[in-house]
Amino acid sequence: MNIAVNPTRERAAEIRPGVWRPDWSAVTKPAARQALAGRRAARSGLLDMWSHALEASEDIVWRTVLLFHSAQRRPPNVAEIAAAAGISVWAPIS
Repeated sequence: MNIAVNPTRERAAEIRPGVWRPDWSAVTKPAARQALAGRRAARSGLLDMWSHALEASEDIVWRTVLLFHSAQRRPPNVAEIAAAAGISVWAPIS
């Protein structure tokens, strides 16, 4: 399998201040490139979602979920995230 490096598609992206997604274009060994190609195919669409920096409110929620999960050993529910992050919970219109 011949896998070409595409630097415009695989460059590192800052997801929050000081936290960067890896620059996968730096991986050059064929076996590693093949593994990354399989990973990319299995996660189709995630690259686009995670290729931009988080907004400040998204970063707060992200960190709150991670901290809560590590402290409580379980994922938080929406009300717990809102309370810990200091944000209000809203109900979508159905």
